[in-house]
Amino acid sequence: MQVSGTKNSYLNSFRLIRRDAGLSLITQASLGFSYFGIYAVIFNLYLLRLGYGLRYISSVNASGQLVFAISSLIIGLFSKRSGSRTGMVLGMGINLLAFCLLPLFKWNQIPFGEIWLMAVYSLSWLGLALVIVHIIPFLINTTSTTERGLVFGLVGAILSLSGFAGSLFGGLLPGYFAGKLGLTLISPEPYRYTLMLTAIFIIPGLIAMIGTSEQGTENQIKTNPGTESKIPLGLIILFTLVMLLMRTGEGSVRTFFNVYLDTALNESTSLIAFLSGAGQLLAIPAALATPWLIKVLNLRRTLLLGIFGMACSLLPLAFIPKWQAAGLGFLGMMALTSFAVPAFGIYHQENLPLKWRTVMSGTATMAVGLSWALISFGGGFIISKFSYPIFFMTAIICTVCGGLIFWITSLRFDTKPIVKQEIGLKK
Repeated sequence: MQVSGTKNSYLNSFRLIRRDAGLSLITQASLGFSYFGIYAVIFNLYLLRLGYGLRYISSVNASGQLVFAISSLIIGLFSKRSGSRTGMVLGMGINLLAFCLLPLFKWNQIPFGEIWLMAVYSLSWLGLALVIVHIIPFLINTTSTTERGLVFGLVGAILSLSGFAGSLFGGLLPGYFAGKLGLTLISPEPYRYTLMLTAIFIIPGLIAMIGTSEQGTENQIKTNPGTESKIPLGLIILFTLVMLLMRTGEGSVRTFFNVYLDTALNESTSLIAFLSGAGQLLAIPAALATPWLIKVLNLRRTLLLGIFGMACSLLPLAFIPKWQAAGLGFLGMMALTSFAVPAFGIYHQENLPLKWRTVMSGTATMAVGLSWALISFGGGFIISKFSYPIFFMTAIICTVCGGLIFWITSLRFDTKPIVKQEIGLKK
């Protein structure tokens, strides 16, 4: 009877998902396929085929992530809750423009090629920041506590599934274009054509977000202004620091996993794409398990499991120079990130007053960008000066520090959210 009741409750949660939340999931699928799928596999390989070294590649990645960090903070500070939909539409539009422009590098002899690459890639990160900063408050405002854990889990699952499909698609296309053009995979042209197609897959997500209603993001919030007048600066700083440290591990593999396999282990593009896709695929059940983990362990323990597990997943990359070990570490990182990140999103949003949730979302997103920018800048230096194992060990230490800070400081909080107001939604 208990199993049946749990199953019915889970299915009922699906039925409670509102139209605007459902459309936003389509946007996440579009972003996952293009950005976390095709670009995650192809972009760095494209730069390598253009003849650039590790230092320049790390600088390009870091510049985009630094723009992501700075713009996320600005967006979080100046956006209002009712602007979540507009921000996401604008973000998807900017991504569409950037994805159209970026592959034009060395096409018709565009001047200042290196600056062009860095500027347009940074533009795509600005678009990504607009989407990511607004998606958390958007979903918080368009869900109730009944289906919220499920929806956040679905975000991770959909990003992973679409990222898996995009990884495989992106990994196969260079070989196809190389055959059609009579070129080898050492040439940059097959990768350029692959990146050119990416813009097409942003369009469905943009249309879906346009289809959401302004009313869906305008909640009938009834709060006592006196209880929300003062910014909870201590909590915001704490959550931002934890986010910055815990995401370094993920940033290390997202930026350098494909470069590591290509340059250090001399593996093929198809194998890199397969492993990237497998990581995204494994993340799907892990993301869908988010509401179950939260129910069984509570939010705090779910986060601790995720953060320390992320650190452990980097150990094979640091100590075993084999593609099997690297793949195992990557699979672990993707699976653990898929439930730890949405769980932390729920944690910091439910532990802050409604007035400051978009600010917290912006600073948390800034922390991700800053974390990845630092790991990109530092990674290029550490790998060139020392080695990949030293680099991955650095990422492990940072991730563990984030877990320890959260573990120690969260002991002072009740596991229940400090914000008791519930958002009233029009049915």
